Amino acid sequence: MKEKSSYWVLQEVFIDPGIAGKTVECNLNVKVATDVKKEKTTCKVTVEIFGSLTSGNEQIANIRFVNVTNLSLDKKTANKVVAKKVMKRKIEELLAFLPLYLIKAGITVKEIEYEL
Repeated sequence: MKEKSSYWVLQEVFIDPGIAGKTVECNLNVKVATDVKKEKTTCKVTVEIFGSLTSGNEQIANIRFVNVTNLSLDKKTANKVVAKKVMKRKIEELLAFLPLYLIKAGITVKEIEYEL
């Protein structure tokens, strides 16, 4: 399994206007959904990562990111295995650049929880 291309087709962060300009510590609760479409020797995996940022009992922001990855397949691989491998890589990739989005908005994430 080799990655041919990967791109983030959607990158959204919606922040409550009431916290604009304030620095807030919060928790990031994330859910992940995947879709795998196979052809003979190629595969297209769509990973949607979405969730909310909460501070105490208050929801302060929502995020939604969608990645499309095209793979070439060397051998027969189950959809579940492909989805799991790509999903793990894309979560790691998102966590690498998401802090930049949030720091610009004055948000620091204290804890991350995700549900598969």
